[in-house]
Amino acid sequence: MQKPLRAVLLLSLILIVGAFGYMVLEDSTFIDGLYMTLITISTVGYGEVVHLSPYGRIFTMALILVGVGFVMFVFTKITEAVVEGRLQAVYGRLNMKKKVAELSGHYIVCGFGRIGQV
Repeated sequence: MQKPLRAVLLLSLILIVGAFGYMVLEDSTFIDGLYMTLITISTVGYGEVVHLSPYGRIFTMALILVGVGFVMFVFTKITEAVVEGRLQAVYGRLNMKKKVAELSGHYIVCGFGRIGQV
């Protein structure tokens, strides 16, 4: 679970850096910068909140290259964690059933733990 959490934290960092980038370059508010960053890296493309200067457009291009790739990476890691966990659970059950099916001539003793031995 460490990798998906780390990926989400890095995505949050990209959102914050993007918001502050728009604040510095375009003199926008934090919310407008965050909105611009979010619609840019999510590829929604509603349009610009503020008119972008040439430096703002260069920043947006860099944000697209870094952000869109990273969003895909984050979704891959989250999906991998979910699928891997489920597949591991299914594989574990199948493996246990196979081991139980191979057993023969055994007795199952229940209640022979700490309390049952007394």
